[in-house]
Amino acid sequence: MEALTRGIRDEGELLRAQKVRITSASKSRSVIELELTEGKNREVRRMCAAIGLNVERLVRTQVGKIKLGELRTGRWRTLTDAEIKTLLTQS
Repeated sequence: MEALTRGIRDEGELLRAQKVRITSASKSRSVIELELTEGKNREVRRMCAAIGLNVERLVRTQVGKIKLGELRTGRWRTLTDAEIKTLLTQS
């Protein structure tokens, strides 16, 4: 997991996770949580492939400081005024 936080060069780009946490592990599969600062094209899949990991399922849980919670795939919701303010002040 250290390689993911140090950074991996792929196609001339440095791909790097801000934080990495293993949430569960067994002999056949592990679940990891990554915190990214950018959203480069297929970044998580490219990082994992570079260190020999196969991604079976990828779930986004948060965008910026906004947690997606129970929002289902393909669904959307209106942001609250506070969430909009948070997004605008992150720049």
